[in-house]
Amino acid sequence: MVEHLDAVEVALATDDPWDGFVSYVRTAAALQARDRGIPDLVTMELSSAPEIDQLRTRAFDGLVRRVERAQAAGVLRADFTHPDVVLLLMANAAMRANGERRLGTGP
Repeated sequence: MVEHLDAVEVALATDDPWDGFVSYVRTAAALQARDRGIPDLVTMELSSAPEIDQLRTRAFDGLVRRVERAQAAGVLRADFTHPDVVLLLMANAAMRANGERRLGTGP
């Protein structure tokens, strides 16, 4: 989760709104490709692990700000929302899992 938060913070620190948005999406997808547990960590109930839940909340809040900045700059469509990013990353994780099953390399 720390790496995920780092990806959001790098995106927020990037001056160009589009480059920051793309940086986050690429890094988050790469994290998913490297670690099959990342999608679960981002979406599962973690109230029993408050330190991880706090990191996730910070990452989510940063993602919302990144999307809003890109929209305000006119480089991201107004009808694109932060849930769309979540959906994009969920699809990425599903494609990875499906590819592993087809190749016989996954669980």
